[in-house]
Amino acid sequence: MTIYQVIILVSAAFLLGLIRSQRLWKSLLIFSSIIVYYWLQPSSSIRYLDFWLPTIAIILAWMAYTGMASLTIPTLRRNLAELGFVLLPTLVVSLNRYLSLCCVTPTLPPSIERVLMIIFALVIIILLIFRGLPEQFRFPFSFLILSLLFIFLKNPYLSLTLSRLWHGLNHQPIQYSLSTDIEWLGISYIILRIIHVIIDVREKRQPLPDFQDFLLYLIFFPALAAGPIDLLPHFQKEVRSPIQSSSRRLEGLRRIIIGAFKKFVLADSLALLALSQQNATQIVSPIYLWLAVFFYSLRIYFDFSGYTDIAIGSGLCIGIRLPENFSAPYLKTNLIQFWNSWHITLANWFRAYFFYPFVRKFQRNRNLPTWVLILSAQVLTMLLIGLWHGISLNYLLWGLWHGVGLFINNQWTKWTSNHSLPILNNRLTFLVSWGLTFTFVSMGWVWFILADINTAWIVFKHLFGVGL
Repeated sequence: MTIYQVIILVSAAFLLGLIRSQRLWKSLLIFSSIIVYYWLQPSSSIRYLDFWLPTIAIILAWMAYTGMASLTIPTLRRNLAELGFVLLPTLVVSLNRYLSLCCVTPTLPPSIERVLMIIFALVIIILLIFRGLPEQFRFPFSFLILSLLFIFLKNPYLSLTLSRLWHGLNHQPIQYSLSTDIEWLGISYIILRIIHVIIDVREKRQPLPDFQDFLLYLIFFPALAAGPIDLLPHFQKEVRSPIQSSSRRLEGLRRIIIGAFKKFVLADSLALLALSQQNATQIVSPIYLWLAVFFYSLRIYFDFSGYTDIAIGSGLCIGIRLPENFSAPYLKTNLIQFWNSWHITLANWFRAYFFYPFVRKFQRNRNLPTWVLILSAQVLTMLLIGLWHGISLNYLLWGLWHGVGLFINNQWTKWTSNHSLPILNNRLTFLVSWGLTFTFVSMGWVWFILADINTAWIVFKHLFGVGL
């Protein structure tokens, strides 16, 4: 996201906050989020892709919602009417093919006839599938579709296959296809939000929202690109809360300024010095290589937390408080504390929907040693978080790195709680613990940055002066 885009989005958020008392405020917020989704979607070599990806995201949301809702005729009519309402901005964006207005989508969209035909066909297919599926299979079907979509997008080989298929459908040369052609803005976050809602509705932990509230929750534009991942009940409460005073908007502007400074001054400056794919094997001094690794740690923090501050600040300008996502993670003295303060909403999501259910399920097996259960749960959770970033070996190793680290940290904490040692409670121990934690996390980023495992292994060796 560029500074120009941030300025536009912040201005839109501020204006939406000023008109919050108006009757059509929520509809304007939904329409604004949809338009912003099209506007922010990156350009692609695949014809019309920047239009179709946001459109398919809306259809996917409606598919998941239909799987949760009753399929009686009155309910279907209402759901179709709500879908038609939220697709109005899509049709407006499609009309830009004939108007050629600046900045609505990166490239001209397809003809409105084709848009209507494809949307109609997708809706009919979804209805036929769900009408034919028994109710108990609707959730597994939605989950399967979302999972397969995620796997195809996150795996380089499958993403390349999908790119070739899409090039072929558009009668474009498939030899120019790349695995990076399909950049679907915010889809990783949207899928997690959808799964959260369908699980909680299925388990009767929350009632089914109306479709407009559901879609707004999924694509609320301040949190669209990089989170944080709010939970639906909290988001609905914020949307329905009374109009906030100007102090909340001032707090939002302060957060936006801090976030912009983090992202566009600190993070972008550190990018010139940080470890990257390009310089990984060119730095021959272990000291400079360690500095590059540490600079990357700081860069990714200021970049990500800067975006989060901008998102939270924009939400506050609108009158919606999003959850915090960072809490000084690099000042923590152990890995457990780090993961309680780094990308908090993502970690909480995986704890709620994988870690705790996994532990509860296997606790019933009393023959399983506790340490085996904890090791399995922590490693598998971190592997999934790694794969959420990308389905490739380097992200898998990054997840394994943190999963094993968390287990060791857990066992050490358990041991020290049973052995009162005065040496563990002084300032020197605090500094050593902080240094070890920061170094361990920073070394883990090597796996995260470098897709080529051989290159990552060379960097690890060079950090300790081996092979120079």
